[in-house]
Amino acid sequence: MKLLMENWRKFIAEPHVHEVKGGDKEDDEYQNKVRGSYNDALEEEKNEDGKEKGASGDGKACWDGYKYAGTEDGKDKCVKMEEELDEKVDKDSMPCNKPRRTSSHKGKSHVVKACEDGKEKIIPFGEKGASTAGKPKKGESDKMKAKRKSFKARHAKNIKKGKMSAAYWADKEKW
Repeated sequence: MKLLMENWRKFIAEPHVHEVKGGDKEDDEYQNKVRGSYNDALEEEKNEDGKEKGASGDGKACWDGYKYAGTEDGKDKCVKMEEELDEKVDKDSMPCNKPRRTSSHKGKSHVVKACEDGKEKIIPFGEKGASTAGKPKKGESDKMKAKRKSFKARHAKNIKKGKMSAAYWADKEKW
């Protein structure tokens, strides 16, 4: 992209061979207008350091929700921005291993302060809006039984990790 922009700048700046010599005044005015508007647009796209503006304000362009994190193998590296879990979640005031519903997290329905071996960790879990099987009920349909069995089989490896994994809490609370 950079090479393309450089070549375009050169193309616009230098007089072209295919231009008609002694062209009328309107053609010259039009070409100057095009060059001027292009250069103005370039200046608007750059910040005070001369770098192209990005969504993260660091001078590098990345996708929405990503920020510039340096270069790797000569290429710009963009990493996903960490989202705030829950403005109201205070790690100190939450009781250990007591899951609760959360409405402020973007994609998770529950949050828990997991405590194990002296370590504490806030873990959001459970897909918001998902229709889970819930606890086993009498007269439950075969479809729900299969759904629960499928979830437990799919996440068995992570459920075994214990209280410090989101799968453990999703299994315990929602399935």
